[in-house]
Amino acid sequence: MTADFEFKDTEKTPMAPTVSIEQITIVRPIKVVALLCAVMGLFMNCLSVGSTSWFQTDFGRDGLWQTCVFIDDDAIQCRTVKISDWLEASRVLFVIGMVICFLSIVLTSFGLTTDLFHRKEKYYIAGMTCMVLAALSEMICLIIHPVKYNEELEKAGKHLSWGMGWSYGLGWIAAILMTAGAVILYIDKNADELIYREKTSYNDSIEESYDP
Repeated sequence: MTADFEFKDTEKTPMAPTVSIEQITIVRPIKVVALLCAVMGLFMNCLSVGSTSWFQTDFGRDGLWQTCVFIDDDAIQCRTVKISDWLEASRVLFVIGMVICFLSIVLTSFGLTTDLFHRKEKYYIAGMTCMVLAALSEMICLIIHPVKYNEELEKAGKHLSWGMGWSYGLGWIAAILMTAGAVILYIDKNADELIYREKTSYNDSIEESYDP
């Protein structure tokens, strides 16, 4: 018994194009600049906090943690600074500023990398707030510290001429950079970072038939 089979060629039936709306998140370069300001500020703080060049005199230099005395042209002797209430407060304020600055970097980075658009603005506002708090904390330290340092010298009867060192200057630069980063985020906080693009898809449906 013989069975006859008839095959039909496969036919492609074109379907109507499908139009969809594609959501695209845009990272604005100005927000990256704000993040870089905070990163550079934290880097400068790391260089400043452990240095002994906050203040310099004719006989040595002083930092937050150590004081150094010049023995001769080629030798210097350093020891731990005598603890006082104002020095302790300066240390705490500066370190707190560094921690908050690091937190601002983390929050701003989340805002730049997250795909959830409704969370971006929250991360930016939190990062901006942390930058302001970090800058304020360090500015208070940088203002109080030289005033109390001068009073300490006068109480000890040391009428020395002294000046600010490079470490103290880096502290101010870091505070200014963090303030600049916060201002940038504030100016650009309501900028639209979400755009919609029309996307057209062409789908082909393949129909096969088999008749015995």
